[in-house]
Amino acid sequence: MHSGKVRYLGSSTFAGWQVVEALWASEKLQLNRFVSEQPPYNLLDRRIERELLPVAQTFGLAVIPWSPIGGGLLSGKYLRGQPIPDDARYSPKNRASLGVRAGVGAGNNGRGSPASRFVDTHVSPFYEAQHGASLHRW
Repeated sequence: MHSGKVRYLGSSTFAGWQVVEALWASEKLQLNRFVSEQPPYNLLDRRIERELLPVAQTFGLAVIPWSPIGGGLLSGKYLRGQPIPDDARYSPKNRASLGVRAGVGAGNNGRGSPASRFVDTHVSPFYEAQHGASLHRW
């Protein structure tokens, strides 16, 4: 920062508490502070709404989301009733390399809407393989 090679600092995929801790440390040690956070954010991954967005608003941080279409899962490339393209990230060949088993995340967990059943049946296995977490933990 002092030699002019870095103009601004930011973090990527930090939890709210990590951002606050970094801001505290920068103030305590009189260092340059983060000015932005870059979290994943899309219809399937909305974790930042609970903690990170309020932190960003409180401390004046810019939020620059990444993965707005969920790694391509929300792009429209995957159509119900149609085979998954061979070169797709979520093709059977690539799913095997991610360790996704058939039926992981299936079921409606007491929710009966068609959208919930679609997410449970088609989206949850991919999300769980990518993020190591279930969509249903919230």
